[in-house]
Amino acid sequence: MEHLNSLWQIMTAHSLFFAELVLAVIILVSLFFFRNLKQVQMPPQNEQRPSLHPLNNSSIIITSQDIRAIAGDDVLTTQLDLARAYIEIGKKRLAKKILDHVALHGNVNQKQVAHHLMTNL
Repeated sequence: MEHLNSLWQIMTAHSLFFAELVLAVIILVSLFFFRNLKQVQMPPQNEQRPSLHPLNNSSIIITSQDIRAIAGDDVLTTQLDLARAYIEIGKKRLAKKILDHVALHGNVNQKQVAHHLMTNL
């Protein structure tokens, strides 16, 4: 029995040594890999950051008169162009709303173009 007891003590001692050795290796490897990390400087909490959108703080208001000035005399043709752009970027619901408006209020040619674009949605 004494022989088993001493064997158990030796095995326990070797197991503890092995566990400590593994831990030491993990610590050394961690120190090696993390020694080159640079500390990141965080801005103070109360400091205001510049706006990413320059028009957020702007007081520009676009009116329907401005849109008419940009579109010229033919607002509905400009709306057809806008609907085509919406279709190209995948905003089909917005394009359909515009095309419905043009189909109601446009001339014969504009109505044909609006119906043709709606069939391709």
